[in-house]
Amino acid sequence: MAISNSMATSHVRIVSLPLSKFAFSCLHVRSTGEICYRRLHHHHVAPCSLSSSIQPPLDGGVVQESQVDKLIWEIRAELGSIESRDLRDVETLNDALLLVDLIQRLGVQRHFDHHINGILRSLYREWREESGLASPGITVLAFRLLRLNGFVVSADVIEALKDPNGWFSCFSIQTPRGISDMLNLYRCSQTAFPSESDIMDEAHQFARTQLSRALLLEEWDPLLQIDYVRREIEFALEYPRQCLLPRLESRSIVKQLWPGDGTINKCLELAKLDMEMLQKLHLKEIEELKRWDPSILDDLPLQRAIYMAVYNTMVELADNSSKVQGHDFLPFFKNLAFHSCMHGNFSGRIKWLHLPRKLHGKTNTILPPLEDYTREAEVSIAGATCLLMSIFSMEELITKEALQSINKDSRFMHFVCVIGRLCNDVATFKHEESVGEMASSISCYMRDNPHCTQDEAITSVRCNIESACREVELEHFKSRALVPECCSRAVLNFARTMCFVYKRADAFSNSSDVEYEMLFRDYYYDPLVHV
Repeated sequence: MAISNSMATSHVRIVSLPLSKFAFSCLHVRSTGEICYRRLHHHHVAPCSLSSSIQPPLDGGVVQESQVDKLIWEIRAELGSIESRDLRDVETLNDALLLVDLIQRLGVQRHFDHHINGILRSLYREWREESGLASPGITVLAFRLLRLNGFVVSADVIEALKDPNGWFSCFSIQTPRGISDMLNLYRCSQTAFPSESDIMDEAHQFARTQLSRALLLEEWDPLLQIDYVRREIEFALEYPRQCLLPRLESRSIVKQLWPGDGTINKCLELAKLDMEMLQKLHLKEIEELKRWDPSILDDLPLQRAIYMAVYNTMVELADNSSKVQGHDFLPFFKNLAFHSCMHGNFSGRIKWLHLPRKLHGKTNTILPPLEDYTREAEVSIAGATCLLMSIFSMEELITKEALQSINKDSRFMHFVCVIGRLCNDVATFKHEESVGEMASSISCYMRDNPHCTQDEAITSVRCNIESACREVELEHFKSRALVPECCSRAVLNFARTMCFVYKRADAFSNSSDVEYEMLFRDYYYDPLVHV
């Protein structure tokens, strides 16, 4: 079920990873399918009904490299033309921002980095911290693009958009352009850093409320039929940035805007071909996984099977990483695995999991404080182990300085793992409580706050997830100076994947979620050739 956020390149190395936590680590270009086991007992493989309906890979004739090259050349020419124009002209500026935004959200920006950076540098020269750019709509779109591409911008410019009554009255949903601006305000508010929580929360709540009202009021219904605006609003509200998998957004955009015209059509066509190539790669990887013979588990103890699978995976990943980085990485991987298993985290968590709910008629006080639980339990999500093993196989050289930004002890990795642990707890708390597993962030919060209700505890933990997501945004921004972009994005997308997977339930072990099953079926098996 692992999902890539970038298209595979010609030099991608396919690695078949047998266990969920290792397979799941490949969130970037080199991701693979996976078999998922629950972390303790009640082992339950994630939705397998999909594998029974695998279609043959798309025909090789569908994707023609010459067609892709032609589209890339034509889009580069358009970007070059825009780059040479005067971005002080409002219409030129708006066209430039919309095209850059479309290309990046379609996931094909790697072909146009030079031109995109040139346009954004020109844009940044016109940026004013106190007022932004020509209009509120252009300002919030530019803010998001600049921030996500590594330019320093302050949320003070969002504060400046409020009227004297503290209301974002310059934004309206009475016209198609107004709805587009409101969507951009909504997306902009999701790029907040921790110190910007107040103003970005205000913008987020305002935009979300207005967009939700637009879906309910009949007077705007004809307006919402324009260019599939309703579907765009529904998708944006359902999948905010923190749980938005980029390739799912790309597919949604292609379906919404197809066929488009002019340069938009070329971008959509390139993205469609791009995703078809990635889909073929995923299907090939799934076929590799299907070659595993599960009957071997009948003859071997589960622990031995897991041990050998992990051992072989680690050796293979270390070998690949050593070839890329130029020195032996097996000792590093051994140390990483040793830290995860022997640091006391798993043993402490197992000790807490099966505590009795009541001791002498009182709430269990053996449960640790939430802070202690979070510190110990974050390692059990295995994020650092999964991510670092994958990152070193990405064919990008990682310097010692870069490693400090994404290593297991970094703030970046810490908050990513916290997100994974807390999201899992919120999604699985009630089920795990029903089978006697007591230790979770919910129960620990209730231990710290004896008079709070379970719902209040869940709300508080969700607030902690939101805070951690903002910390991750900040650490991702800071890491860009040292860490290869694809590697830092892989760490970011691990957090987003955790939020997505546990958005409604434990999608690893809950095979009854029909909507999620359809979502993954569409992603892996349904081609876009008939769009």
